Amino acid sequence: MSHQILVVDDQVSICQHIQAILESEDYHVSIAHSGEQALTTLSFKAFDILLADMRMHGMDGLELFKRARKIAPKISGIIMTAYGSISSAVESIKQGISDYLEKPFEPESLLLLIEKTLREREMLQELRDLRREVNQKYSFGNIIGKSHRMQAIYDLIKKVSATNARVFITGETGVGKELVAKAIHFNSHRKNKPFVSINCGALAETLLETELFGHEKGAFTGAI
Repeated sequence: MSHQILVVDDQVSICQHIQAILESEDYHVSIAHSGEQALTTLSFKAFDILLADMRMHGMDGLELFKRARKIAPKISGIIMTAYGSISSAVESIKQGISDYLEKPFEPESLLLLIEKTLREREMLQELRDLRREVNQKYSFGNIIGKSHRMQAIYDLIKKVSATNARVFITGETGVGKELVAKAIHFNSHRKNKPFVSINCGALAETLLETELFGHEKGAFTGAI
């Protein structure tokens, strides 16, 4: 399926020029000549990228993007700007715009920026999918067991997940100690931070403390 791009500029000739460039590369392009017209188009059709001029009569490009995100939260935005308003374009990136395109531009610059934005969208989607998969994998539903003892473990996981307490998990090989540890992590306020699993048995006793906690420079020979 070809990617959908909405081009918004109050200058008809610029819209037509951009449309010709993008359609030559098999992108599906729709055109709007005002922010209001663009919002109407967004309300009944899905787009991957919103490519809008920074300065237009009425609604400017940044305001359009903010309102577009309410209709299509995952849409990517590229702002077109004339020389001299780069600082405004950079500021717009802080507001969630993916990038900016300086006018006048070469067709190659436009196409490269579109490709870059689409790659970033794919990476973000992969990240969302991975995060969803991780959350599903380490939810309580994936820890097998409905006995009273397992229910007690679920309750304990819920309790400690909400705290900063240190947790020591013991049990025979294969009972699911690491699964419980990951369930605690991914159900806590730390779930968006890294979970680091270390096989301490694979570390030499003399290096264990350094590997886990680090050391001060000069603490021993070769300590940097």
